[in-house]
Amino acid sequence: MKLIPATLPFPSATLPPRTLSRASLRLADGPHRCAGRVEVFYENRWGTVCDDHWDLQDATVVCRELGCGAVASAYGAAHFGQGSGPIWLDNVQCNGSEAALAECSAQPWGINNCNHGHDAGVVCAGNILLMDQEMFSGGCSALGVHQTPAGSPHCPYPSSATLCSLAHGSTKQTL
Repeated sequence: MKLIPATLPFPSATLPPRTLSRASLRLADGPHRCAGRVEVFYENRWGTVCDDHWDLQDATVVCRELGCGAVASAYGAAHFGQGSGPIWLDNVQCNGSEAALAECSAQPWGINNCNHGHDAGVVCAGNILLMDQEMFSGGCSALGVHQTPAGSPHCPYPSSATLCSLAHGSTKQTL
């Protein structure tokens, strides 16, 4: 039996209005490179993302695109301070499996009903080794990153690398 590839008719109006190759992404004003306000570089300008419909699925895609590991938190209401410039994306709705934020459903570039008081933010876990929290001292209490040098009394691994654990405390250490 010969298989014939099928083509599905997609009217141009349903295609996403964003182009992956024309956008870059960063997290600004956070405690480390994997946490901060979500900013997108588009048409030679950095701008922000509105928090309308912003959730963990959207933040998951940001963390993946930046190589920052798993998502820890998704924030709105300019948690990391208000950005400046255009608000490039609004009503972002990712399913969580996209490789880049620009693949997610959203309003066309620059079309929004937002202000910078609603800038979206993300905290990613970073590329870390998850370990049992009981191995570490410090009595941590809220989501954060705790670093312990390998070979220390609280870390049985004898290498000179730094092992990080996703623990409960504030994000005060730099990844």
